[in-house]
Amino acid sequence: MSFDKNKLALAKSMYRKCADKNRYFMVYDAFDFESSKRELMEYIANS
Repeated sequence: MSFDKNKLALAKSMYRKCADKNRYFMVYDAFDFESSKRELMEYIANS
């Protein structure tokens, strides 16, 4: 995937199915923009 928008949508949908949520922070490295990382962090914090 080349666009952060698509990566973010996938990361959000996969979080619910993740077996090791404590290590999900590793997914942040896949993003090019800090804003995408922040949005995922906020999503996880509110889940």
